[in-house]
Amino acid sequence: KMMQQGRYVDDIVAGGDTIEECLQLAKDGSRIAAEGSFILRRWTTDDQQLQAQLDEFQGEKFDRRSRQL
Repeated sequence: KMMQQGRYVDDIVAGGDTIEECLQLAKDGSRIAAEGSFILRRWTTDDQQLQAQLDEFQGEKFDRRSRQL
């Protein structure tokens, strides 16, 4: 559902009620996109605890101020 209804140009907008739910959305979305040879990256949130987990999941740090890796 997220991949079909949560898209805007080249962004995906989604959310959940818990940190665990949001992290699972990121993992599921990444897995689904990878099946089509697409890489989802630059996951971002305003929740610091979730962002730390997303950064770990992504394996990279993204500077949100400059929007650069």
